[in-house]
Amino acid sequence: MSTERIGVNHKLYVSTSLMTDATGTGATWVEFLPTESTDSELTREEVTFKTRENGGLEVSAGGSFTATVSGSWVYLKGDAVQAAIINAIEAGSPVAIADVDGDIATAGTYGTIGNYSLSSVSSTKPVSGAVTMSFSAKLSDTFYDMNYTV
Repeated sequence: MSTERIGVNHKLYVSTSLMTDATGTGATWVEFLPTESTDSELTREEVTFKTRENGGLEVSAGGSFTATVSGSWVYLKGDAVQAAIINAIEAGSPVAIADVDGDIATAGTYGTIGNYSLSSVSSTKPVSGAVTMSFSAKLSDTFYDMNYTV
């Protein structure tokens, strides 16, 4: 396995059939084509507290966990991925999303997968150049793997 991580090799996938476990079971992955960019963020909120037992010493511990993913792709007429994203945000339905460093069917591919709720979808329509679509989503349930390896 190569240790090289070039952004051009990253792929973004969506599935309207949700994952039924943390291994991706149940999802039917369709690639965003052509992908322009992807961003992922994992956050653990910090909780700070003091107790009498520790002499009032301020202690920090991990709080709630959130994961977000966003991406953009060039819109192509008849784009099935765009239709799936628009339908999901209109219906308030979660979708499974995979942000991985290669083809999701290739052994050794690594990244994040999970069921996400879409928080925004937008399109940019320049006078000259390609129309691009973008979305932002937040992890919606316990079916995820932030260290997913095919």
